[in-house]
Amino acid sequence: MDLSQEELDSNVAGCPICGSDCVRTYLDEVSDRQRESSRTRTFRYLQCRTCYAIFLSPMPSVSAVSSFYPAASEYYAYQAQASPRSYTWLGRIGTKRSIGAVLIRRLFFPFLRLHSSGRVLDIGCGAGHFLNVMQEMRWETWGMEISQEAVEIAGTRHRVVHESTLSAAHLPQGYFDLITMFQVIEHLVEPVQTMEAVYALLKPGGHLVMHTPNAESRLAQHFGRDWRGLECPRHVCLYGPRALTHLLKGRGFHNIRYRTRPAPSDLIDSLRLRAESSRKRPTILCRIPRDTAMYLLLPWTLYGVLRNRGNGSLLEATAEREGKT
Repeated sequence: MDLSQEELDSNVAGCPICGSDCVRTYLDEVSDRQRESSRTRTFRYLQCRTCYAIFLSPMPSVSAVSSFYPAASEYYAYQAQASPRSYTWLGRIGTKRSIGAVLIRRLFFPFLRLHSSGRVLDIGCGAGHFLNVMQEMRWETWGMEISQEAVEIAGTRHRVVHESTLSAAHLPQGYFDLITMFQVIEHLVEPVQTMEAVYALLKPGGHLVMHTPNAESRLAQHFGRDWRGLECPRHVCLYGPRALTHLLKGRGFHNIRYRTRPAPSDLIDSLRLRAESSRKRPTILCRIPRDTAMYLLLPWTLYGVLRNRGNGSLLEATAEREGKT
């Protein structure tokens, strides 16, 4: 159901990506499915009719967003041991010249075809697991993170800045060959200002690489409010290729490219959430050990990566700053 003009005027300042006030209700009365203590509160998502971005309404402030998260000791991204040993293995094999190493780079680090080495900034670096991999590949590694606990972990190996916004981080302008944002952009209430800051930090010819849940994926369309990628309310904005293109082109980026791939964890968690909503017994994928389920889904994942049909649950975007190094 579309909103009345009175509701728009009272609740919506406009799409945070393109500023349009031409919106529709995407999902109403959505609760936090991950935290028991927050399940009584409900939220609403709107979708812009111009750029197709999906966003919380009313849009929370930066300070309000912090209340959506559990303590760092309970949040998976901030755990020192949250990274599997395969991260280190990927970093080491990625430096080899074998056919297997080439395949690993193509599947997991396709952006390394853009730059074989240089300076990388990982925004939202958590405990530094990705930076550990890049360090193995002989990159100069920088990070930015909002969690003090995670900064203390990552800072033992990398140059890590503790800030909540990129504009406050005072990082060197025009310095980085590569900036990465893995599962970050969907958490930001000021995506336009962030992308402008990212553009200024990159060298001319430098690249931005982002991973984010694909709001135009088959899983998102099929599961709706049970889609794991929704993660209300921590995901304040959700994107598909159309919304990201609008965001990036408007900030001066060019050579924007996308690929999608299946995310086994999204499928497993979406099935669990659907079973919870319908009060039915979860499927076998949700009942067997998670690691086993992930291995069983590996052929599906590899097939999706190789086919890249554009409807995978994880959206990978690469964009370039204009100019030459």
